[in-house]
Amino acid sequence: MLEEKVTRTNLRKIRKDEVGRAQTRNDIESKTSSHFNEEDFLKLRISIDESLETLESHLNKAANYHFQKPGKQIRGLLGLSSGKHLSVDDHVILDWATAVELLHNASLIHDDICDKDRNRRGRPSIFAKYGEHTALCLGDAIVSLSFHLCCQNDKPKEMIKLFSDRMLGAVSGQACERINIYPNWDNYLKITRGKTSSLLSLPIEGALILAEKTNKCDQVKAYFDYAGPIFQITNDIRNFDGSDGANHIFSDLWDCRPNAIISLFRSYLKNGSVEIFDSWVSDRRTNQNQTNQTELFNYWRKKIADSPARENLLKKLNQLYSMSQSNLDEFPKDLAPIIKSFNSWLTAEVTSIKNTPYFNININ
Repeated sequence: MLEEKVTRTNLRKIRKDEVGRAQTRNDIESKTSSHFNEEDFLKLRISIDESLETLESHLNKAANYHFQKPGKQIRGLLGLSSGKHLSVDDHVILDWATAVELLHNASLIHDDICDKDRNRRGRPSIFAKYGEHTALCLGDAIVSLSFHLCCQNDKPKEMIKLFSDRMLGAVSGQACERINIYPNWDNYLKITRGKTSSLLSLPIEGALILAEKTNKCDQVKAYFDYAGPIFQITNDIRNFDGSDGANHIFSDLWDCRPNAIISLFRSYLKNGSVEIFDSWVSDRRTNQNQTNQTELFNYWRKKIADSPARENLLKKLNQLYSMSQSNLDEFPKDLAPIIKSFNSWLTAEVTSIKNTPYFNININ
């Protein structure tokens, strides 16, 4: 059994590896892991590694490369911690947490294909290193593994339904993002709740179903309907000051990828400026009319910096945070320690983001 394989020797070995990697891990990841149990983080790593062993050799190689930088593992940790507090069987909840974390990573691999993103967690993405074909197949293979693990319990029908529903929400959000790259604020929130909130509430909802406390799932989802957008917005802001691990600041603007700041900026454009901006975005995304792109990028970057987007985004972030905190009172009491850890990290993120260089930037 997996638990029997997690010997103290294995834990010490992986912990040593993690210490070595920590020197290159970004600050966000380090801050996040400090709010969760380290041993849970390591158990999750081992479980993921073992699940990848069933993959074909080429996919296994690519998967191992991807998971060498495992990220924050927030979703898996939320599932594992929730199961413990709800007295779910250790093996069952570990399989569930692993399934959720695998699904999240599959979505990242596919996301990089859609965005043509060549960087993930500070180094080449699967798409960049192994090509689109391998990235597509690996993402599909990891989704298959996640579905296999999510039903290794006595409630397979309920768990598969939840799993597929939340996956559909995430995929739908991703698809809408492709159609309308910089939507208005209401649609931005709708897309983000599908893409981000779905996979954040999923691990806890699954733990509740396994503990036969399904009636509390709505309370969990209500909190993450606000926490999810906060999670995404803070990452969007960090892209504009270079602390998100991207190759350069404002990379979302240069590559014309979804970003809350740019969406807000677009909503303020008037008198034909929307059409001009949209034309530039279209040219960038289709590699058309590449003349003077650096000059045009700097032009729009300055326009964004001079617009009300920064100030208003901070107001909207505060509103979302306030709503998330009001929903804390309704969160299942037996999961209070779990959400306290996550919310502590979320609060630290919101506090620190207000001091980011982005809010003090001055572009001449």
